[in-house]
Amino acid sequence: MTSGMILVLVTAILGYTYSDPTVAEICRTISTGALSAILLILFLLPALLAALDRLIVRGKDRG
Repeated sequence: MTSGMILVLVTAILGYTYSDPTVAEICRTISTGALSAILLILFLLPALLAALDRLIVRGKDRG
């Protein structure tokens, strides 16, 4: 969580402080992608693991 938020904040700040519009847009895009990844890892991944745990465990028993 800490390293992800550092990546989001630093790239967002750089995106708004650069004078070159191309570099600024790249930084803002990286910031948005990092924030999306953090949210997916925190909320979607645990839900998927909980929902698919039965299938994973059942698949290992057959092996």
